[in-house]
Amino acid sequence: MRKGSKYVPKGKPCELTRPPYSMIFECCIANDIENVRAWLESGYVKIHTRNARTGRGLLHEAVAYGLVDMVKMLVEDFHANVHQTTTLGHETPLHLAVAGGHRHLVFYLLSRGADPSTVNKYKMNCLFYAERKSIASQIISNGASFLQRNEFKKLPTEWIADFNPHLKNLIRDLKEKYEEEEKETFQYNLKNKVLPASLARVEQIAVARMKQEKARREKQFLERKTLEYLRWRRGEKIKR
Repeated sequence: MRKGSKYVPKGKPCELTRPPYSMIFECCIANDIENVRAWLESGYVKIHTRNARTGRGLLHEAVAYGLVDMVKMLVEDFHANVHQTTTLGHETPLHLAVAGGHRHLVFYLLSRGADPSTVNKYKMNCLFYAERKSIASQIISNGASFLQRNEFKKLPTEWIADFNPHLKNLIRDLKEKYEEEEKETFQYNLKNKVLPASLARVEQIAVARMKQEKARREKQFLERKTLEYLRWRRGEKIKR
Protein backbone atom coordinates (compact mmCIF):
# COMPACT_ATOMS: atom_id res chain seq x y z
CA MET A 1 0.00 0.00 0.00
CA ARG A 2 1.20 3.55 -0.68
CA LYS A 3 2.95 5.37 2.13
CA GLY A 4 0.49 8.24 2.11
CA SER A 5 -2.57 5.98 2.42
CA LYS A 6 -5.02 7.01 5.12
CA TYR A 7 -5.11 3.40 6.36
CA VAL A 8 -1.46 3.35 7.43
CA PRO A 9 -1.21 4.36 11.10
CA LYS A 10 1.87 5.98 12.56
CA GLY A 11 2.78 2.95 14.67
CA LYS A 12 2.22 0.46 11.81
CA PRO A 13 0.88 -2.39 14.02
CA CYS A 14 1.10 -4.84 11.12
CA GLU A 15 1.72 -4.83 7.37
CA LEU A 16 -1.44 -3.43 5.76
CA THR A 17 -3.11 -4.63 2.58
CA ARG A 18 -6.70 -3.72 3.60
CA PRO A 19 -8.50 -1.25 5.89
CA PRO A 20 -7.69 -1.68 9.62
CA TYR A 21 -11.22 -2.74 10.57
CA SER A 22 -10.79 -5.72 8.19
CA MET A 23 -7.21 -6.56 9.13
CA ILE A 24 -7.83 -6.61 12.88
CA PHE A 25 -10.37 -9.43 12.55
CA GLU A 26 -7.86 -11.53 10.61
CA CYS A 27 -5.29 -10.85 13.34
CA CYS A 28 -7.88 -11.78 15.99
CA ILE A 29 -8.84 -15.08 14.36
CA ALA A 30 -5.14 -15.90 13.91
CA ASN A 31 -4.70 -15.32 17.68
CA ASP A 32 -2.20 -12.55 16.96
CA ILE A 33 -2.55 -10.82 20.33
CA GLU A 34 0.29 -8.34 19.81
CA ASN A 35 -1.11 -6.88 16.57
CA VAL A 36 -4.69 -6.77 17.88
CA ARG A 37 -3.47 -4.91 20.96
CA ALA A 38 -1.46 -2.52 18.74
CA TRP A 39 -4.49 -1.80 16.52
CA LEU A 40 -6.72 -1.06 19.51
CA GLU A 41 -4.13 1.10 21.24
CA SER A 42 -3.53 3.05 18.01
CA GLY A 43 -7.16 4.20 18.05
CA TYR A 44 -7.76 3.23 14.41
CA VAL A 45 -10.21 0.51 15.48
CA LYS A 46 -12.65 0.59 18.40
CA ILE A 47 -13.14 -2.40 20.69
CA HIS A 48 -16.81 -2.85 19.66
CA THR A 49 -16.22 -2.59 15.90
CA ARG A 50 -18.14 -5.29 13.99
CA ASN A 51 -16.91 -7.55 11.22
CA ALA A 52 -18.72 -6.33 8.09
CA ARG A 53 -18.95 -9.90 6.78
CA THR A 54 -20.21 -11.76 9.86
CA GLY A 55 -21.74 -8.99 11.96
CA ARG A 56 -19.64 -10.10 14.94
CA GLY A 57 -17.44 -8.04 17.23
CA LEU A 58 -13.86 -8.89 18.17
CA LEU A 59 -14.99 -10.67 21.35
CA HIS A 60 -17.48 -12.78 19.39
CA GLU A 61 -14.78 -13.93 16.97
CA ALA A 62 -12.30 -14.71 19.73
CA VAL A 63 -14.90 -16.71 21.66
CA ALA A 64 -16.14 -18.58 18.57
CA TYR A 65 -12.58 -19.76 17.86
CA GLY A 66 -11.93 -20.64 21.51
CA LEU A 67 -9.04 -18.18 21.95
CA VAL A 68 -8.84 -17.91 25.74
CA ASP A 69 -5.89 -15.50 25.96
CA MET A 70 -7.37 -13.24 23.29
CA VAL A 71 -10.71 -13.13 25.10
CA LYS A 72 -9.06 -12.25 28.41
CA MET A 73 -7.02 -9.51 26.79
CA LEU A 74 -10.11 -7.96 25.10
CA VAL A 75 -12.21 -8.08 28.27
CA GLU A 76 -9.65 -7.16 30.90
CA ASP A 77 -7.46 -4.67 29.03
CA PHE A 78 -9.98 -3.07 26.65
CA HIS A 79 -13.26 -3.65 28.54
CA ALA A 80 -15.04 -5.54 25.76
CA ASN A 81 -18.77 -5.79 26.44
CA VAL A 82 -19.71 -9.39 27.36
CA HIS A 83 -23.37 -8.57 26.60
CA GLN A 84 -22.79 -7.34 23.01
CA THR A 85 -24.95 -9.20 20.48
CA THR A 86 -24.21 -10.14 16.89
CA THR A 87 -26.00 -8.35 14.07
CA LEU A 88 -27.51 -11.40 12.40
CA GLY A 89 -28.59 -13.76 15.19
CA HIS A 90 -28.47 -11.35 18.17
CA GLU A 91 -26.23 -13.84 19.98
CA THR A 92 -24.02 -12.96 22.93
CA PRO A 93 -20.44 -14.24 23.37
CA LEU A 94 -21.87 -16.74 25.87
CA HIS A 95 -24.14 -18.22 23.18
CA LEU A 96 -21.08 -18.78 20.97
CA ALA A 97 -18.98 -20.21 23.82
CA VAL A 98 -21.70 -22.74 24.72
CA ALA A 99 -22.34 -23.66 21.07
CA GLY A 100 -18.61 -24.21 20.52
CA GLY A 101 -18.25 -26.32 23.66
CA HIS A 102 -15.57 -23.97 25.05
CA ARG A 103 -16.02 -24.81 28.74
CA HIS A 104 -13.24 -22.54 30.07
CA LEU A 105 -14.65 -19.57 28.16
CA VAL A 106 -18.16 -20.28 29.44
CA PHE A 107 -16.90 -20.22 33.03
CA TYR A 108 -14.82 -17.10 32.37
CA LEU A 109 -17.67 -15.14 30.74
CA LEU A 110 -20.03 -16.06 33.57
CA SER A 111 -17.44 -14.82 36.07
CA ARG A 112 -17.34 -11.51 34.15
CA GLY A 113 -21.11 -11.04 34.45
CA ALA A 114 -22.47 -12.67 31.27
CA ASP A 115 -26.21 -13.38 31.55
CA PRO A 116 -27.21 -16.96 30.57
CA SER A 117 -30.90 -16.01 30.46
CA THR A 118 -30.41 -13.62 27.51
CA VAL A 119 -32.23 -14.83 24.40
CA ASN A 120 -31.22 -14.43 20.77
CA LYS A 121 -33.25 -13.64 17.66
CA TYR A 122 -35.01 -17.01 17.91
CA LYS A 123 -35.84 -16.60 21.63
CA MET A 124 -33.23 -19.18 22.62
CA ASN A 125 -31.08 -18.81 25.69
CA CYS A 126 -27.65 -20.45 25.65
CA LEU A 127 -29.04 -23.68 27.18
CA PHE A 128 -30.50 -24.59 23.78
CA TYR A 129 -26.94 -24.91 22.44
CA ALA A 130 -25.44 -26.98 25.29
CA GLU A 131 -23.78 -30.23 24.28
CA ARG A 132 -21.75 -30.89 27.42
CA LYS A 133 -23.14 -31.71 30.85
CA SER A 134 -20.59 -29.56 32.72
CA ILE A 135 -21.50 -26.52 30.60
CA ALA A 136 -25.24 -27.13 30.96
CA SER A 137 -24.94 -27.47 34.74
CA GLN A 138 -22.92 -24.28 35.01
CA ILE A 139 -25.26 -22.09 32.98
CA ILE A 140 -28.30 -23.57 34.76
CA SER A 141 -26.82 -22.72 38.16
CA ASN A 142 -26.29 -19.16 36.89
CA GLY A 143 -29.88 -18.60 35.80
CA ALA A 144 -30.55 -20.26 32.41
CA SER A 145 -34.19 -21.39 32.45
CA PHE A 146 -35.61 -24.73 31.32
CA LEU A 147 -38.99 -23.10 30.91
CA GLN A 148 -37.86 -20.79 28.10
CA ARG A 149 -39.62 -21.65 24.84
CA ASN A 150 -38.04 -20.63 21.56
CA GLU A 151 -39.70 -19.17 18.48
CA PHE A 152 -40.79 -22.69 17.49
CA LYS A 153 -42.52 -23.27 20.88
CA LYS A 154 -39.96 -25.83 22.00
CA LEU A 155 -38.21 -26.22 25.34
CA PRO A 156 -34.42 -26.71 25.53
CA THR A 157 -34.84 -30.44 26.19
CA GLU A 158 -37.13 -30.85 23.17
CA TRP A 159 -34.81 -28.84 20.94
CA ILE A 160 -31.73 -30.86 21.92
CA ALA A 161 -33.65 -34.11 21.43
CA ASP A 162 -34.64 -33.04 17.90
CA PHE A 163 -31.21 -31.91 16.71
CA ASN A 164 -28.79 -33.90 18.87
CA PRO A 165 -30.52 -37.22 19.67
CA HIS A 166 -27.12 -38.82 20.39
CA LEU A 167 -26.88 -36.73 23.57
CA LYS A 168 -29.12 -39.13 25.50
CA ASN A 169 -27.45 -38.69 28.89
CA LEU A 170 -27.53 -34.90 28.68
CA ILE A 171 -31.20 -34.92 27.64
CA ARG A 172 -32.08 -37.24 30.54
CA ASP A 173 -30.29 -35.03 33.06
CA LEU A 174 -31.87 -31.89 31.63
CA LYS A 175 -35.34 -33.43 31.80
CA GLU A 176 -34.80 -34.35 35.44
CA LYS A 177 -33.67 -30.81 36.25
CA TYR A 178 -36.58 -29.42 34.24
CA GLU A 179 -39.11 -31.50 36.18
CA GLU A 180 -37.47 -30.50 39.47
CA GLU A 181 -37.54 -26.81 38.54
CA GLU A 182 -41.15 -27.04 37.37
CA LYS A 183 -42.11 -28.67 40.67
CA GLU A 184 -40.31 -25.96 42.69
CA THR A 185 -41.98 -23.23 40.61
CA PHE A 186 -45.41 -24.79 41.18
CA GLN A 187 -44.83 -25.08 44.94
CA TYR A 188 -43.61 -21.47 45.12
CA ASN A 189 -46.65 -20.24 43.16
CA LEU A 190 -48.97 -22.27 45.36
CA LYS A 191 -47.38 -20.97 48.56
CA ASN A 192 -47.40 -17.34 47.42
CA LYS A 193 -50.77 -17.59 45.64
CA VAL A 194 -49.21 -16.74 42.29
CA LEU A 195 -51.01 -18.09 39.24
CA PRO A 196 -49.05 -19.43 36.24
CA ALA A 197 -49.02 -17.08 33.25
CA SER A 198 -51.70 -19.04 31.36
CA LEU A 199 -54.10 -19.18 34.34
CA ALA A 200 -53.33 -15.59 35.29
CA ARG A 201 -54.42 -14.53 31.81
CA VAL A 202 -57.65 -16.52 32.15
CA GLU A 203 -58.32 -14.85 35.50
CA GLN A 204 -57.67 -11.39 34.01
CA ILE A 205 -60.18 -12.08 31.22
CA ALA A 206 -62.77 -13.35 33.72
CA VAL A 207 -62.36 -10.30 35.98
CA ALA A 208 -62.63 -7.94 32.99
CA ARG A 209 -65.84 -9.64 31.85
CA MET A 210 -67.31 -9.44 35.36
CA LYS A 211 -66.56 -5.71 35.49
CA GLN A 212 -68.18 -5.20 32.08
CA GLU A 213 -71.28 -7.14 33.16
CA LYS A 214 -71.54 -5.14 36.41
CA ALA A 215 -71.25 -1.84 34.52
CA ARG A 216 -73.94 -2.98 32.02
CA ARG A 217 -76.38 -3.88 34.82
CA GLU A 218 -75.78 -0.59 36.65
CA LYS A 219 -76.42 1.31 33.42
CA GLN A 220 -79.69 -0.58 32.81
CA PHE A 221 -80.85 0.04 36.41
CA LEU A 222 -80.11 3.79 36.13
CA GLU A 223 -81.96 4.04 32.81
CA ARG A 224 -85.00 2.23 34.24
CA LYS A 225 -85.15 4.44 37.35
CA THR A 226 -84.76 7.58 35.23
CA LEU A 227 -87.66 6.49 33.01
CA GLU A 228 -89.87 5.73 36.04
CA TYR A 229 -89.14 9.16 37.50
CA LEU A 230 -90.10 10.92 34.26
CA ARG A 231 -93.37 8.97 34.09
CA TRP A 232 -94.15 9.86 37.70
CA ARG A 233 -93.60 13.56 36.94
CA ARG A 234 -96.05 13.33 34.04
CA GLY A 235 -98.65 11.67 36.29
CA GLU A 236 -98.51 8.33 34.53
CA LYS A 237 -99.08 5.08 36.37
CA ILE A 238 -95.92 3.15 36.98
CA LYS A 239 -96.10 -0.62 36.63
CA ARG A 240 -94.27 -2.41 39.39
